[in-house]
Amino acid sequence: MNKRWLSYGAYSFFIWFGSSCLASEATDWDELSPTMQKTLSGFSAHWHTLTNDKKQSLQTAATRWLEMSDGQRAEAQKRLERWKTLTPNEKTSVRKRYQQFKNLSPQDKEKIRTQFKRFSSISPARQQRLKQRWKNLTPEQKTRLKRQIKNPR
Repeated sequence: MNKRWLSYGAYSFFIWFGSSCLASEATDWDELSPTMQKTLSGFSAHWHTLTNDKKQSLQTAATRWLEMSDGQRAEAQKRLERWKTLTPNEKTSVRKRYQQFKNLSPQDKEKIRTQFKRFSSISPARQQRLKQRWKNLTPEQKTRLKRQIKNPR
């Protein structure tokens, strides 16, 4: 696999999905470990032009990438490929929803994760039917259903 693509892929994926790991505080390219330099090789030519925040984000992303198993990397690459197919409007929408998710309480985040796991466990055909039903609802019906889900009786 092309090292540059791998580096950009790791950066794009992890910057998008956030990171809770702490990375090295190195800001100069020469201060990075050889492993970190290899992972971030696609950025070496313009590393000096990046802000310290951007460098920190890249290092954090690279750290997470290096800690992944091969299976996790494959999944990340699959998500990156899906991301590349989104329109700019879709990407904006995803970013907005991600920000909203980040601002939720831990309990609400857990509810969403549980619902996602539940949805993921059903067959793809059933998932498709549910998505289509949702798509066919009016905005009022969607609002009502969201309220019912949020506040079950």
